[in-house]
Amino acid sequence: MHFPFGIIRANHEVLVRIPVALEEDGSLFCVGEVPANAVLTLLEAPKIDSTHTLQMLVQGIARLNGELTASELLLFYCAGRRMHLGVDTATGEVRQFNQLTQAATVAGALSLGEIGSSLQGGYPLFHNATLVATHWDKS
Repeated sequence: MHFPFGIIRANHEVLVRIPVALEEDGSLFCVGEVPANAVLTLLEAPKIDSTHTLQMLVQGIARLNGELTASELLLFYCAGRRMHLGVDTATGEVRQFNQLTQAATVAGALSLGEIGSSLQGGYPLFHNATLVATHWDKS
C-alpha cells in the first residue's frame, strides 16, 4: 500500500492499483483491473501531511456545484489510503474535508475502491487510494 502501481493512461492520468497478494505462479494480485500490456509505474504514496488531494477534490466539487457551504455531500474513502495514512490521520483528513467544504452534512463509507470520473461526463473508472465525493441533492 505504500508503493502501489500506477497505470499510465493515454491522457497522462494515472490510475492507482494496490497489490494485495502474491499468487502461486509469482504474479501479483491487485485491487482493480490491470489490463494486458498496460504501462505501469511504481508510485510512492503521498506523504502523511499532504493536503493536495483534499484541495483538488474540494475545488472540483465547488467548480461543478458552486458554493459548498451548508450543502450535503457524499464521500467515499479508500481503505488502502486509510491503511497507508493510519486511522488518526485518515480521520483528520475527513475532518479537514468537512472544514474545507463547510458542508451541512457529509455522509459516506470506507470503500475497497472508488468509481468516478476525473472529468465531468467522462467515462467512469475504478480507482484505488483516493477519495471520491459528490454533491448529494436529496430532493
